[in-house]
Amino acid sequence: MPSSRRSVRFEFFHDVRALRLSADQRTVDRVEVDAQVRLRVGSYQPLVRVGDLPCWPNEPLWEQLDTDWSGDPEDLERSDSGAVAESKVLRAGVDYDRLVLGIPVGALPALCGELVEARSEWRDLLTHLATVRTQALQLWFQQPQHEISATPSGMAASYVQPYSSWSDFTQVLAHERWPSPAPQYLAYSCGVLADDADPDSVRQTAIDWLDQHSAPLWPALVSEAGFHWDGLVDPEGRTGSERIDAQYVRANVDGSARYVQSLPGTTRYRLRPDGSGFDNLVLTGDWTRNGIDLGCVEATVVSGLLAAQAVTGVTRAIAGVPAVGGL
Repeated sequence: MPSSRRSVRFEFFHDVRALRLSADQRTVDRVEVDAQVRLRVGSYQPLVRVGDLPCWPNEPLWEQLDTDWSGDPEDLERSDSGAVAESKVLRAGVDYDRLVLGIPVGALPALCGELVEARSEWRDLLTHLATVRTQALQLWFQQPQHEISATPSGMAASYVQPYSSWSDFTQVLAHERWPSPAPQYLAYSCGVLADDADPDSVRQTAIDWLDQHSAPLWPALVSEAGFHWDGLVDPEGRTGSERIDAQYVRANVDGSARYVQSLPGTTRYRLRPDGSGFDNLVLTGDWTRNGIDLGCVEATVVSGLLAAQAVTGVTRAIAGVPAVGGL
């Protein structure tokens, strides 16, 4: 497995509860962690193969877990799941020399109370760097994109909320395994989910949105009666709007799943990967000050490279990003 190729050990199903500072507040002295489940195997192997690709499954590989968890598999990923098999404390100088904190900023207020009390820049970070809940929708179509839409394939932005952005991800289909007839077109979307919205409402939201707002995107699949649901792939052969259950609809509500915003005037409150203010703590994530400073995979990658430089002391140029001192 990839986890062992560089002598790296991964511990899955662990929930960080708090970072505790040393008496002089210069270092992170302890990390409090809850193990959510116990394993039946020596180390959890998380990937499954789809064709030639190692992939993440849509739920845990239960045969490797020693647990009687009976709730929704997605709930096990939530910080408030209540699943605790064992509580642990990692100690500086014993379990780690340096920490790399890659937990998304939306989850940090519950973990970093002592850091906020010790340093004003942490208080500013968590006060000014806003996040939002999101809802995601992926649709698998029976027909190619050019047969159902008069617009070119690509990406659409600033469309009707909550599914204001759309991208053609048909290239992914070559790596998926579908029974015949296989989908010919795959579209991804994501948008804002209000903080007071019921996460279970996203299914009906998707149905209503497709009925009311999808005509400009896919005019061949919309009439006065609404969206033509038989245009979507459903291996179980459901009818009408029930075919939404063969698609992917998700509410991202946990702190670690919230989208990081880049609101006017807030970039100065982001912390650099090497600028945590604590001697043994390095930061990484799209919420850091990384030269891109947006919620996107590119910012995440650059932040990871900057964090690696902070840990190793080896500085290398990163294309399109100012030197660390210039961020």
